[in-house]
Amino acid sequence: MARPALTGELTAEEFAHYYWLKSELIRFCSAHSIPQSGSKQELTNRISYYLQHGKTPSTPAKKRKKRNGFNWDKDPLTIQTIITDKYKNSRRVREFFCDNIGQHFAFNVMFLQWMRENIGKTLSDAIEAWRKIEQQKKNRQVPNEIAPQFQYNRYMQDFLADNPGLSPKEARHCWNIKRELPGPHKYQKSDLQLLG
Repeated sequence: MARPALTGELTAEEFAHYYWLKSELIRFCSAHSIPQSGSKQELTNRISYYLQHGKTPSTPAKKRKKRNGFNWDKDPLTIQTIITDKYKNSRRVREFFCDNIGQHFAFNVMFLQWMRENIGKTLSDAIEAWRKIEQQKKNRQVPNEIAPQFQYNRYMQDFLADNPGLSPKEARHCWNIKRELPGPHKYQKSDLQLLG
């Protein structure tokens, strides 16, 4: 069965069974006057609500967060720098963390989530949080998790881990077929039949 078009005729259940590109979600939101900002998961939640209830979900008025006017592109970064609501990952932020943690520093999902949830804390707190996350990963206290909105990344990682003799091209071939099908979009050993 071919993947249906993303229209207002779908039920919320049908919508949930398929994989959608963010660009498709944005087009749907634009056509139905649904806010288009936010992550892929936020767009998915809004569309699901719309398909279930026939209206756009109401959003409570957000309290404006106090901004300190810090410019993440230009202002000097120190361990006392406060994380603001305008924080963004950039090459210079990565260089700051590499200088203070070491060249082995890398952004990861858990750390990025910590940064989003800890506005008002300092980059010194962020360094400590990164080290704790890394220690937990070494002690296998937390899995090396790929966030759910990154289904493609998770699929590719799982496919290649299970099939070290196969190439990313073969993994992408299977993914491109599987994403058009209803159901979970997780790698399964039976996906190798798609290479046939």
